[in-house]
Order: sequence, then C-alpha cells, then structure tokens
Amino acid sequence: MTLEEEYRISCYEQLTKLSEEKEVYLVKNVENGKLYVKKKVSLYHKGIYESLLRVKLRNIPEIVFMVEEQDGLIVIEEYIHGRTLSEILKEDTALDERRAIGIIINLLIILDDLHTMEPPIIHRDIKPQNIMLSNDGIVKLIDFNASRELEKYASQDTYLMGTVGYAAPEQYGFGQSDARTDLYACGVLLNVMLTGKIPKEFLYGGEIGRIIEKCTKLDQAERYQSAKELMEVMKKTIHSDRPMNEKGTHREVAENSMDTDEKKVTAKRNSLNDYLPLQYREWIPVGFRTLVWWKCLIAFIAYSVVIRVSFFTPLQDKQGNRMTGAGLILNRLGVFTVLIGFIFYLGNYRGIKDKCKHVEGGKLLNILLDLFYLVIFFVFVAIALAILEIIFI
Repeated sequence: MTLEEEYRISCYEQLTKLSEEKEVYLVKNVENGKLYVKKKVSLYHKGIYESLLRVKLRNIPEIVFMVEEQDGLIVIEEYIHGRTLSEILKEDTALDERRAIGIIINLLIILDDLHTMEPPIIHRDIKPQNIMLSNDGIVKLIDFNASRELEKYASQDTYLMGTVGYAAPEQYGFGQSDARTDLYACGVLLNVMLTGKIPKEFLYGGEIGRIIEKCTKLDQAERYQSAKELMEVMKKTIHSDRPMNEKGTHREVAENSMDTDEKKVTAKRNSLNDYLPLQYREWIPVGFRTLVWWKCLIAFIAYSVVIRVSFFTPLQDKQGNRMTGAGLILNRLGVFTVLIGFIFYLGNYRGIKDKCKHVEGGKLLNILLDLFYLVIFFVFVAIALAILEIIFI
C-alpha cells in the first residue's frame, strides 16, 4: 500500500461494525462528513471491483475507492440508507404477489446491466441479505464478493461460492456460472418472498409457481435465458395498469414494492394471507384464500353441498337395505374424500395440481391429464374403501 493509499484510507473514520460475520463497517469521511461502507474481503475477484469502479451502474452501491493489501482487498463504497430484504421478511414473513414481483423486476433490471457488460458480470449470490430497499423505495443489489466475470470457453467455475438453497447446480462444479445462474437464484428468491420457503420445501402455486419452476430447472438450457426474457414474463404476470418502457418504469415498480412503513400508507388487505402467520396460510381451504365475497359465498355453498351429500344422504347396500354401522361410516368418508379431493385438486390446494405433470401450451392435453389424475384418485379411494370394508365388516 502506497503512502497516498494509506492517507486516503485514514480519511475514513470507523463508526460501527455492520456485520457480525464479515469485516463490514460504517465509516465517515472526515473531509466531507458523508457516510460510507468500508469492507475488507479475503476471497474476491479484483476484476469485478475494478469494472464496477470504472463503470457506474444504476442501483448498485458506487465504489469510491479500493486498495489491495497482502491479506485482502479494502473497498470503500456508497452507504445505502434502507433495509435489507432479509430484515423486511423477518417482519412480514411473506409478501403479496405484486410487491414480490415488483422487487424481482427491479432486480432483473440491475442484473440485465451486469450481464450485458463486457465481459458479463455474474453476481452468483442473489439472496435476501444482498437485496436492499432504500428509504426512497429503490431496490439495490449489494455484495459482489461471490461475483465472477463470464469466461467464454470455461467448462466450469474456478472456485465455488454461493449460498445453499439459492446456489444453482453449476455453482457446485457441474458447469460454468452464467446469466442463468442468477436467474435460478431469482426464482428461489421469488418463492421465498411469497412463501417463506425455498422451492424444494414448498413451491408457490399457479402461473407464478410455473415461472419459479422454470427458473430453477437443473439444466441451464431449460431456464429463462436472459434477465430481459424473465423481466418480460414478470411484467405480464404483474397485470399492471401502468405502462412500462423497454427497461421498465423502475421508480413506479419500486414504489409498489416498498414497505408500508416507508411509504407511510396503510395497505388495503385483500387476502387472508395478509392476516395469518405463514404456518397457517398453506392450510386455508380453496375458495377462502381471498376476501372476495362472491368467491367465499360460492365456496361456502360448495362445501355445504359436499357435507350434505356425504353425511346426510341415505346410503343402501347391494341388497337394497339401508346401510348402518361401520359400513355406513366408511362409505360416507369415501364419498367425502372423493368430493373434497376433486375440489382441492381443481383448486390447486397447496400446489397439488402444479406438482402433477402437465405440458406447456397443450390445453386439451392438460384437461385430459387432469381427468386422468382425478380418475386415478377415485380408483385409489375405491380400492382403499374396499380393503377397509373387508377388514372392519
């Protein structure tokens, strides 16, 4: 380290440590009084920091100064006033769809800038701790310690880094990280924001669940191929009534993804998911997961009919006699299981329908597959009921 570099480092007064696990500190420049972040990293890619120092990208902490020592790299960068997504999720547990998708869209805008650099920069550690929402509602991507530049002819990564659960298979030595590696982590992140769990533990349902599933395919060729491609899919999914330009109206989408405390408004709760803790949300019956009155009314009528048919309709045995005792109980439970099973499957309860094999674009084939799964379920219940009748009657 030269005398000039030593002097520049000495201009930053250390105030407090920002991380228990890492050497990251809040510092103040004694010359201008501004706050910055000072961090010392031992495992890093110097070229990444040099590129970020040379090219000022939007919504990435600006690197002010860096100096290499024998035992690591010291980086002085912009201090962001805000909170990490990890801190927000500790309070909210899970976010609503629009807010979560808004955050992903803004993150993809940043990743598109990184991936289209020359050479492309792959972040490789997309996770809630590395996503920040500034006090003015802008999504920021931080911590480039695991990042690498894409090498065109490399067959695999030279060193393995990432976070378990968010890291794609290629980060474990099964290939080279590229833009699709970050998209894999984006899929995991979206699922975590919506459910509090990674996709392997519980996959979010519906169209968003299918997007997450494609993001997290083991084979890179089966994932979305660029941040821009995934961004366009996300824009269509969010069903926004605000027009977006080619890059997306970053500020408007960010404001949709801001925490209610930061916006200083009271959000209108339109789903039971906004009221219940995460451990109860997955168990809400089909039809009652929203507060839309007509959906709740239809669900109430449907469940009432199921209960009426299952437990109050007279049943007869093969001889035409009215059933009683254990046989009556088993048959009533069998009818109830079949009817409620059909409702839960068609309503995609706990993502059960998404877990069954379907094909993209083939609506008729998917309808036939649904009928096939329902028939299999009916046959399974009938066989189980027959076995129980043999045992107990």
